[in-house]
Amino acid sequence: MDFWSYGQHSIHRLPNGNLLMYDNGDYRGFYDNPQVPHDSYSRIAEYRIDEEYMTVALVWKFDNNKTVFTRYTGSSQFLGDTRLAGYMSISENTPRVTEVMEDNQIVFEATINRGKAHYYRIQKVDIYAGVGE
Repeated sequence: MDFWSYGQHSIHRLPNGNLLMYDNGDYRGFYDNPQVPHDSYSRIAEYRIDEEYMTVALVWKFDNNKTVFTRYTGSSQFLGDTRLAGYMSISENTPRVTEVMEDNQIVFEATINRGKAHYYRIQKVDIYAGVGE
């Protein structure tokens, strides 16, 4: 049930050619078995696609211990050494922003207007870029 994405968007091609995406994860596992119980959690995931051999491999994922779910909206961002997951729709513990290392160690996490507002995407920017140059 953890291989396929269920509601993917915010897809980015990484420098290594892989794809990083946000996966809302609504009714995860439904396509493998329509009788499974409702199991929904959101994540960001990285896939390697080999067009020559027609294969897809899930090479990395961050699912926040399967504790965060957003039915719609959300974003992913590749930052080199880290990745950013933006859980953007309303729930009891979102909107939330999580910056994570490749080993899934959380570097930064914040909840914004918990349960009160929807957001579309999030992007990390350097607010001091170009200042003092």
